[in-house]
Amino acid sequence: MKWRLFLSIFLVCSGLSIMPAHAFNNQTKILYLRDLGTKYTGESVSFSAEIITLSGEECKGCKVWFYVDGPDWQQDHWIGPAPYSDYSIDGIYAVQWTIPPGASEGTYTYWAQVQDSNGNVRSANSNEYTFRVIKETRTARVVSVWPADDIKAGDNVALWAQVQNTGDKALDLNCNVKFLIKGTADEESIDYNPGTRNCVTDDWSGTKDVLRKGETRWYKIEWTPPAAGRYTYWATVEYDNRQISDTPPTNSFNVLEPRNAAIESVAQIDDTRTGNSVNLGALVENTADIMLNIGCRIGFWAKGPQKGNQKMEGLIGYTPCSQTDNNNPEPLYYQEKRWYTIKWTPPMAGDYTYQAIVKYKETEISNWSDTQSFRIRDDAPTTTLEQTTEETPETTTTTTEPQEETTTTQEETTTTSTTTTTTSTTTTEAVQQPKAIGQATGINFGSPLMSFIGTAVIIYLAAYIVYRFSKRQKKETKAEIQKPKGE
Repeated sequence: MKWRLFLSIFLVCSGLSIMPAHAFNNQTKILYLRDLGTKYTGESVSFSAEIITLSGEECKGCKVWFYVDGPDWQQDHWIGPAPYSDYSIDGIYAVQWTIPPGASEGTYTYWAQVQDSNGNVRSANSNEYTFRVIKETRTARVVSVWPADDIKAGDNVALWAQVQNTGDKALDLNCNVKFLIKGTADEESIDYNPGTRNCVTDDWSGTKDVLRKGETRWYKIEWTPPAAGRYTYWATVEYDNRQISDTPPTNSFNVLEPRNAAIESVAQIDDTRTGNSVNLGALVENTADIMLNIGCRIGFWAKGPQKGNQKMEGLIGYTPCSQTDNNNPEPLYYQEKRWYTIKWTPPMAGDYTYQAIVKYKETEISNWSDTQSFRIRDDAPTTTLEQTTEETPETTTTTTEPQEETTTTQEETTTTSTTTTTTSTTTTEAVQQPKAIGQATGINFGSPLMSFIGTAVIIYLAAYIVYRFSKRQKKETKAEIQKPKGE
């Protein structure tokens, strides 16, 4: 390192540019630190440079940019500034770059320059440095990443990736599936590394074995997002810390603010008879600052009587939070209140209670409502004939006339009442008599057959009477003709 110190002093004094560095307007100088040697496709390399200030002034907002040249002009591009490399003081600055798995073999070069915050170059390009890239014989492909469900803040999300071995060799314990996430929480883009899974683990079947040529396997991790926002995730495959998979597919999910709702009341139900339907209802308010829509529902539970081994208790059903009176689905917005109902026919008579609760998917997001009671009556008609008698109301006399006339009036009233009662009883007995005879003999006198038989008997008797009368008339006429003339 002493030679470097003497070299720096010499450069400051002479203003000359000596390899492998360039002086930039007597302001900065770039020195490379190490040779990269030979690298595999998919391997991560570190480009680094040491920055020395020649003018003695800090370069506020400056960045060290790195550029790479590929052998076929297809990999030529700016790598970007070194992370956290706002150049203000002398030091070493580095940036990581992953050689694409599909990159061509050959010699690559990289170089750097310093730019200020306005994009002005504060130095000429540094000398180029070379390294060699060779093909990795182990390769893999991320076939797909499973769509993750939207979750609320604080919950875990399950991330799945399907990987296929596209190389000629098996992927063993040196191989890992690495999950990566980019989030936009609080309008800020943040990169996360939630974890890795070893390639020998099959998270779908639970078995462990090397991933052989051509085989496909599922890998899973669970992760708790730090805040609400939208997240995109993907996965890569690495072997000995070298990436052996190419550009992966991505998938996104949302982390939502916690949902909350409140049930203010449940509907009262009037007592009704068996067989009739009732409307269970609940008044729900959205108490969170996010609308309640898909995945939100109101559940109704009922508890009724027990008849033998049959007990009425359990879930009646759900109605979605988007339900409206006009049948046009609409979310329940923040601080909005809405009535929700569900129609149900109780299976038996008795006393019932019901409650309601709001759920988002399988998570309860409200309190249980108060309990509401109602009764189902058993109004089956009876077959007993009830006899009614007409009662005469009592006569109350409030008069100043003599007592004798009052007594007479009461006696007349009593007599009339007795007569009416007797008549009513007699009429009832007359009506009841055919029924009593029919019940005693087992014959239904009101049936069509009995009516026909009765009519036939009457016709027969009438014909017989006419016949007998006609015969008698003929006999008398004959006797009249046969009388002697002298008579």
